[in-house]
Amino acid sequence: MSKRKAGSPRPFGPRDDEPNRLCEDGHSPTKQSSFLTILLFLLTISPLSASILSLDLCSDQLLAEFLEPEEFYAVSYLAHAPDLSSKQEILKNVPTHGGRLEDFISPNIKIAISMDKMDPFLKNYFKKKKVSAIILKTPSSLKELKEVWVKLGRLFGRPQKAKKLCDRLNSLQTRSKQKIYAFFGVQGISMGGHTLWSDVLDKLGHKNAFADRTGWFYLEFEDLLIHPLDQIIFLSPNMKEATHPFFKKLVDHTQTINLPTSATLCPCLKSIEQLHGCLP
Repeated sequence: MSKRKAGSPRPFGPRDDEPNRLCEDGHSPTKQSSFLTILLFLLTISPLSASILSLDLCSDQLLAEFLEPEEFYAVSYLAHAPDLSSKQEILKNVPTHGGRLEDFISPNIKIAISMDKMDPFLKNYFKKKKVSAIILKTPSSLKELKEVWVKLGRLFGRPQKAKKLCDRLNSLQTRSKQKIYAFFGVQGISMGGHTLWSDVLDKLGHKNAFADRTGWFYLEFEDLLIHPLDQIIFLSPNMKEATHPFFKKLVDHTQTINLPTSATLCPCLKSIEQLHGCLP
């Protein structure tokens, strides 16, 4: 039997060697061994019930793809905000935390997960308490998103969930000839190349007008006016209400798509499918 490293999470479900151990005398499984198998399975998953701590909004969204609500110890308070969280309905009954150390003083926490970074003090605290602290990298492409799904599938012993997510993503197809799009949000926030959402446009056969810029950046109204565009993807539902004269002229002469703020804040399949559904 392979040994588990101290402090590492025990995988969900029975160990691979359980059936052989129960039936090592060579006889067919009995009712008693069937009962023991069920009991061992329940004992295996029970330590992780309500023991997964999600530290930020994007971790909330990713983990909700793999965990049942009752398996969370807590999620960030932003997970309950309908304008920010695409998983608000699923996570509405999960306890929330405010990011304070006192929120995490519990022997029930087995795994703590965050995106990109974790406060060094908090990370040291988890180490002392033998809590597995995991930092996920925010994906900047569809390939990296799939890699995160596979990693989480392995962590929780649910590779089939990761496979289903990848299959659904692979099934998305373009429905029209290539169009040129620009993302535009509050205060001019936009997305250039090397971002997940620009990569989504590429997969669907379209083009990000500002793919030559890297990451998230700020656009001026004039940038939108001088670039040839087929459509503008607004990253806030109230963008069309802006009163700037240049902006009003732009909206009057360009087709627009309105996405809720929650659709592009964090990488999750629901948000990608939402964008796909808005494209002609």
